Amino acid sequence: MAQDDPVVSAQWLHEHLGMPDVKVLDASWYMPVENRDPWEEYQVAHIPGALFFDLDGIVDRTTDLPHMLPSEEAFAAAISELGIKNQDKVIVYDGKGFFSAPRVWCPDDAVLKSNAANKAVERVYNGEQKITHIQIRRFDGVAPEPRKGVRSGHIPGSICVPFPEMFDGAPNLLSSDELRQKFQQAGISLDQSIVVTCGSGVTACILALGLYRIGKHDVPVYDGSWTEWEAQSDSDYPKVTAPAC
Repeated sequence: MAQDDPVVSAQWLHEHLGMPDVKVLDASWYMPVENRDPWEEYQVAHIPGALFFDLDGIVDRTTDLPHMLPSEEAFAAAISELGIKNQDKVIVYDGKGFFSAPRVWCPDDAVLKSNAANKAVERVYNGEQKITHIQIRRFDGVAPEPRKGVRSGHIPGSICVPFPEMFDGAPNLLSSDELRQKFQQAGISLDQSIVVTCGSGVTACILALGLYRIGKHDVPVYDGSWTEWEAQSDSDYPKVTAPAC
C-alpha cells in the first residue's frame, strides 16, 4: 500500500486481514430506485471481520436532507463504537465496487471540508473567488431525479464529469496519469480551487478520491449537493436545467 495512495488491492487486504490495526467497513448503499437493502445483504455475505457502516444511520439528525455528515463529535462517537482508533488502517468497500465506499473515506476531515464547500460556493456567487465546481449527476435536466419532488438540473458554471469515468472496466480506479488526463480533457484546471457535488453527496466523493490520487488533497464535497441546492429559492440559488453535458 503506497503511503499517499487511498486505494489498496484485494491481495493487500487478503494478506493483512485479521491484523489488529486493520479495520474493514462495509459501506454499501444503493439509490432509492434500486430497492436493495444493504444491511440485509451484509448479513447474507461480507468480508470476514468487516463491520457494517450505515450511511443513512450515522448522519446529521438536525436536517431532513439525506445522509448528511454528522457533527465531528457524533462521527467520532460512532467510530469509537465501531472499535476504530486513530492509529488504525481503515479499509472501506461496498457492494458495487466503487460507489458509496468513498463517502466513508472522505469523512477523515469531511465535516470541516463540507462547511468549506458551502462557504466556497457562496463566495463564488458573491463574486469573491474563482472556483471550479464539478458536478456528477443528472446534469442536463432531462433525466428524472431518483428522489420525489426534486427537479433535475445543475448549479450554474458546473462542469460535468460522470463518476464512471474514474474507473477502468474491472472496475479499478484509474492511474494518476489517466485521472489527470480525464480532468484536463474536461477542461478542469487542477491549479484552481475545486468543489465536487452530486445528488446528495455520495458519488461526489468518488471524484474527490480520484483527485486525491493525483495529489489534490484539499477538495471539499458540497454535502447537501443538488438535493439541498434545488430546494432553495431560484432567485437566491440559480439553477440550470437546459442540456449542458
